[in-house]
Amino acid sequence: MRLRSFIVLAITLILVSCKSTTRVVYPEKKDKTSIPEIKNPERPDSTHHSKIVKQNKKDSVGNEVIKPDANPVVIPTEKTKPNKHLKNNIKVAVALPMKGGYDVSRFVEFVNGMSLAGSLSGGTSTDRLDIHFMDIGNDNSAEKLASIKAILDADIILGGYQTSQVKALAEIALSKAIPYISLWNSSDDIVNHNPYFFQMKPSLEAYCSNMASYITKQLRPDLTIILLEGKNTKDASTIDYFSNIYQKERINFKVVYGLGSVDWQTLFMNYNRIVVNIPNWDERQFVKKALKQLIEAKKNKNLTVTGMPQWASWDQADFTLFENCGLLVPIATSVDLNAPEVIIFQKNYFEKYGTWPTSESFYGNDILYLIKTISSNLMKGDSFEPVNGYFAKYLSSYEFRPVVTRPGGEVPQLSYYRNQSITIEKFEGGRFVTVR
Repeated sequence: MRLRSFIVLAITLILVSCKSTTRVVYPEKKDKTSIPEIKNPERPDSTHHSKIVKQNKKDSVGNEVIKPDANPVVIPTEKTKPNKHLKNNIKVAVALPMKGGYDVSRFVEFVNGMSLAGSLSGGTSTDRLDIHFMDIGNDNSAEKLASIKAILDADIILGGYQTSQVKALAEIALSKAIPYISLWNSSDDIVNHNPYFFQMKPSLEAYCSNMASYITKQLRPDLTIILLEGKNTKDASTIDYFSNIYQKERINFKVVYGLGSVDWQTLFMNYNRIVVNIPNWDERQFVKKALKQLIEAKKNKNLTVTGMPQWASWDQADFTLFENCGLLVPIATSVDLNAPEVIIFQKNYFEKYGTWPTSESFYGNDILYLIKTISSNLMKGDSFEPVNGYFAKYLSSYEFRPVVTRPGGEVPQLSYYRNQSITIEKFEGGRFVTVR
């Protein structure tokens, strides 16, 4: 099976194309050593069209959105401004940590999705892309990564995984004044002022605050519990993301640490509508034990449990537990499997690869269309700097908002762009369905 994954990857890297106008350059030869799966060290993780959004308000997590007629965004330095000149083709460097110690299948599925999108999208004179895939392992030195010819010559950079790795690639992109798309990392503090940095995965704060806002506006429970594994565990960092909103909206809430001493039935006794937030993204045994206890204690109470986006992709999860606790999770790249364009994509994917697409496959499709949008700007010699925001609808929806700071004064400075598009999904009938 491992050998098959690497064969599929090799074939995929050959097949990525936008008909006759997209050209793929072979990556370095991959080592066929099996790569064991380890936990992600970072926090959590139709017709194709796009349009510029002109909304003058704060985004869902409170970041300031600049008004068109307000103080202008300050680009860090003059040397970062791109040279305006026409391009006949756009070189795209996709840096993947194939030998970085992660589950290699997700990268295979992502590249497969890009490949299929390229072969089906059709080509025009403005869509000529040279896509270079490369294995960067765990390299996180900007100097070393910049020495790779495909990155050195790139007009757009994608990929990276670890925070240090993403920071290095972002530094290279800033020095070259070219767009860099971080595909999987969701850390908050990667860059300070880099108008070319696009973070595809929303931050941990965005996931939690979106869920808290949904609870306060739609559910209005009698009691809300924030259940954490411990006072010093990773999930404890989410307390403020929930509590700040609950306090503001006057929601009755309680923080519970661990499962050893809590008597759920006593705690539930005087309440009918109860919500339990479990913002834990990698301790599956803790989550499973918590769900069992809550389901046993709820009796005739109206119980809703909220989880994290990783839960939706956990293999061998006990879906009976998900069903019985009214599970809600925030999802950044939600795909409607009943949408006509998604059904067509699934059919074509199965015919080409002999397996059904995963969320990474859909994601690869969307990224291909995003870079086609960006490349059309670059072809004309324009930079891609959507000051007020950028909305895109492919198989999933994306809403990029500028993260803005005001260092030492009132003149706003653009830090970077972050995807804020999050849907709330409920597990029912054996699958996740969108409720908002």
